[in-house]
Amino acid sequence: MENNIITLHLSCKPQITLQINNSDTELSIFNFLKQYHYIDTQNAYFILSGSKPISRYETIKSLIKKGYKKFDIFPVLKGGGLIDMFMGIIKMGEFFLIIPDIIIWLLKTVVWIVQFIPWFFKTFANPSTIAHDIVGALMTIMIAVLMVPIDLFLAFTQYGTNIVGTMMSSIWGWDQSNLTAVDKQSAYFKDSKNCRDKKCYLSQNNTVPFSVLLGTIICPPLGVFMVYGLTGWFNILICLGLTMLFYFPGLIYALLIVYN
Repeated sequence: MENNIITLHLSCKPQITLQINNSDTELSIFNFLKQYHYIDTQNAYFILSGSKPISRYETIKSLIKKGYKKFDIFPVLKGGGLIDMFMGIIKMGEFFLIIPDIIIWLLKTVVWIVQFIPWFFKTFANPSTIAHDIVGALMTIMIAVLMVPIDLFLAFTQYGTNIVGTMMSSIWGWDQSNLTAVDKQSAYFKDSKNCRDKKCYLSQNNTVPFSVLLGTIICPPLGVFMVYGLTGWFNILICLGLTMLFYFPGLIYALLIVYN
């Protein structure tokens, strides 16, 4: 009885070990499985022991004597009809039809990669380009940092100049205390907003104020300063240099600036 032990492994079920009665050993393995309801029909399954197919007519006793004690039971896969066969062929044909498109796509991808790699190293990974970009960025940052105190100084200077100009409007600046309604409607007054970096002056007769003219005659660079303020430092330096050439060249230059 101890030798009548077999192991069954049914598909999708756990492995079971059975003790076979002596009377059952005369049954074929298929009849035994059907009799004890391990399978529903003999034709729906096939049995392997290891990799060897087992005959449906061989008895359990004969199989045990040959050393076959472990059996794997698999369902027989049923094929479809002609329609299923033709549908399968059509699906295979559709697959083969897209193979050229796949090959073309792969070739285009390879070509794109081949073109992309040198472009990437030339554009982004080029040492000279990277160094140039780094130096340019550092220079921009340095200039921005250096310009901060300069811009602050110019802003405070302009603000201070405006305050001083307001306090000393009788000497230089725009003295509007004696303006009439006719003066304020004049083209000169309306265009004064377009003076940009220059100071804008106005007299009652739409001429240059006498204070500016007097300052220009006494010291031509002073007249240029009264017109442009500190923003006209370059014109002031030119006028100063011309004034040092016996006064009159600087005076002429200053009068051109004032009456421009």
